[in-house]
Order: sequence, then C-alpha cells, then structure tokens
Amino acid sequence: RESKILSVGSVGSQFFKKNNLNVVYEKGGVSDVPTFKETLPIVSTAIKMYLNGVYDELYVCYTHHVNS
Repeated sequence: RESKILSVGSVGSQFFKKNNLNVVYEKGGVSDVPTFKETLPIVSTAIKMYLNGVYDELYVCYTHHVNS
C-alpha cells in the first residue's frame, strides 16, 4: 500500500522529499508549541482528505527536534 505523508515543519518535509516519499501536504512555519489557530488548517486539511478518500487510515507521528 502506498503511503501519503502530510508533513508539518521544514525538517520533516526535507527528510521525506530526500527519501522520495509521497508528500501530499506540507505546512511550514509552525511554532514549537502550536496554537489552536496554527493547527486548525492542518487538521482541516487532514479531515477533508480523509472524507475525500485520499486515505482510509491516519497515523500521527512526531519527533522533538533540538538544534545543536
């Protein structure tokens, strides 16, 4: 089954693209502790894509990136 990636943040997006993974949505410029206002367009897009049959399961994965 083909994975479709909704990526939040530039580090993740760069990683997925570098590894030729299927990024169907990108959102950059999100703070380390996102507000409701920042997350609303991300969640709305994920829900719309689900309802439109783009995918039938959604897994949320995240890391904590620390600049050195």
